[in-house]
Amino acid sequence: MNDQPHQQRSAKISGEKRTFLLIFALLAVFLAVLPFLVTFNEILTQMVEKLRVYMWIQERIVPLEVKMVGVLVVPLGINYIAHPNGMTVNGT
Repeated sequence: MNDQPHQQRSAKISGEKRTFLLIFALLAVFLAVLPFLVTFNEILTQMVEKLRVYMWIQERIVPLEVKMVGVLVVPLGINYIAHPNGMTVNGT
């Protein structure tokens, strides 16, 4: 009779250990992969900057986004000024 509570307690600890090991394993994989992702991101950024692809986004997409954000902030009493590179909020 005394063995049953002990077995239940050890089963619970086993489950907790399994959860901890899973979290630890995921963290280890994430930390192992992160440097490669950062390097790949840097390479892509340099390619986009060299090809000047961002200019199309800056000329066409950014003004539309500024107008959409403006529609959202005006009811909150926030003043903004739209310009080609983005927006200025409350004069700052």
